[in-house]
Amino acid sequence: MQDKGPPLILDCAVVLAYALHGEAARYTGRGATYHAGRLVGPDIKRSAICRNLGAPYDYLFFYCGDDWSVEAAVGHDTLEEARAYAARMYAGIEDVMVQVSPSQPDIETALDAYWEGKRCSRCGKWPHEVERFEAKADGLVCGGCA
Repeated sequence: MQDKGPPLILDCAVVLAYALHGEAARYTGRGATYHAGRLVGPDIKRSAICRNLGAPYDYLFFYCGDDWSVEAAVGHDTLEEARAYAARMYAGIEDVMVQVSPSQPDIETALDAYWEGKRCSRCGKWPHEVERFEAKADGLVCGGCA
């Protein structure tokens, strides 16, 4: 069965491009990223470049597991920096990178699924857009509406 790619939302970030590495994208070792004391990169077979919906970085390079779970992330200020990082870490990744151009309605549908419908019942903001929610009689309410 062919891999259909990642979900549109990974760890509260919108997927803009992804790669199934295979033999075409080889880890270069020209940098090191560690998570929980383990070097990630050499064994990674999937990765994604995403637009971060949170802070502090605007773009993220995700090292992903076989099920598209995020195993580590490296933040970047620009999309170009994220692409350059991917190319530095994996030779040939540009040849297997699949571009994704999600529409705003598709992003909103994916965010509803990602957050399981949790939004402010008054203004409609998602959890990544607010500092806190409070349970009120009319549902979850963000701090700005409470």
